[in-house]
Amino acid sequence: MQDAFFDFGLGAMVGGLTMSACWGLFWLAIGTVGLTRRTCSWRVVLNSVTVLAVPLLLGCAILWAQADSHDTVGETNEGNNTGHVGVT
Repeated sequence: MQDAFFDFGLGAMVGGLTMSACWGLFWLAIGTVGLTRRTCSWRVVLNSVTVLAVPLLLGCAILWAQADSHDTVGETNEGNNTGHVGVT
């Protein structure tokens, strides 16, 4: 039961980080258009790249750590041929 709450919490955290990365992608598009029209500076573009990259990297790190935590001993399929295609 605790695993379900833990997975829900991590999912909510990764979802929030993904939304933040999408917000950075949105501002990257706005900043790039503003930069080509010379209505904003490079600072807007660099800040939007930062807002895009940092949450995306944090979310990937959380998913990577969660995938490693689910690799537990005893869940291997050694010696059991059920589930293998073509093995009778």
